[in-house]
Amino acid sequence: MNTDTEQQVGENDLSIEVMRLRQRITTLEDVEQRLDQQTQFLRDVYDGVPYVVFVYEVLDNGDFRAVRMNQTGSQLTGLPVEHWTGKTPEQIHPPDDAAAIRQRLTSCVAQGNPIHFEEELSFPSGKVWTQSIYSPIRDQTGRIYRVVGTAIDITERKQRNLAEIEKREAIIAQQSTTLNELSTPLLTISTQVMVMPLIGTIDSRRAQQIIDTLLTGVAEASATMVILDITGVAVVDTQVANTLIHAAQSVNLLGATVILTGIRPEIAQTLVGLGIDLGRIVTRSTLQAGIAYALQSRREPSSKASG
Repeated sequence: MNTDTEQQVGENDLSIEVMRLRQRITTLEDVEQRLDQQTQFLRDVYDGVPYVVFVYEVLDNGDFRAVRMNQTGSQLTGLPVEHWTGKTPEQIHPPDDAAAIRQRLTSCVAQGNPIHFEEELSFPSGKVWTQSIYSPIRDQTGRIYRVVGTAIDITERKQRNLAEIEKREAIIAQQSTTLNELSTPLLTISTQVMVMPLIGTIDSRRAQQIIDTLLTGVAEASATMVILDITGVAVVDTQVANTLIHAAQSVNLLGATVILTGIRPEIAQTLVGLGIDLGRIVTRSTLQAGIAYALQSRREPSSKASG
């Protein structure tokens, strides 16, 4: 092969190689364009979805640093996207919120599975309730190197629920007050004589209400006698007996006398067995007998109380 032939073969090979390189460049440009399109698409999806998306990087020392927050999250929290980049939870959130977020990030990495929860966080935009999921992301070796968080704003729904709960609690409280008033009625039977019929069980809360109702009623009515009727009290134990004694002592301090009625034989035996000293409390077996005694005492101030 002469020199001219060799030169022509070399030029042909070079032309083929140049053609291959051009095709390779064209292919790479097409791949780059598709990657750019895909990247832009992912960015549009990332920023366009109607829920919050954020990413935390898991550092080798176990710390966490935010990589990015999408536009929905920025709008919801009132913080620019740049505020999140490269920062720890403590650099983004108030102390209590940061501690809770760090604990959840740590749990997500430790469990290696998504975790679901509701949380309330504070931002410049105000208090925000979210329903969130933290999901671990692994690299090719299986190491968790990022945690992706997604959150849906449930603030409006949560506020409605809390308002409904407060409304129900207010209704329950009002009903409880009404029931307490009905369970401890203080009735006026004359200008200076009042009667309180007790029914049901007397616990510590109701015992205090009995005393409060008695003192308020006696003071407002300037009563001189109060009849406590325990006919409807099924069980008289130490607590009930002490309640009656405290009620009588409190009423006595206001210048009024307590008459205890409705003491059945078994209750009398219980009081004796408990060693309860009713002291200066006037006792009668029935409410009618107590009312008769009270009315007679008003007509005969000098009469002595008897058991």
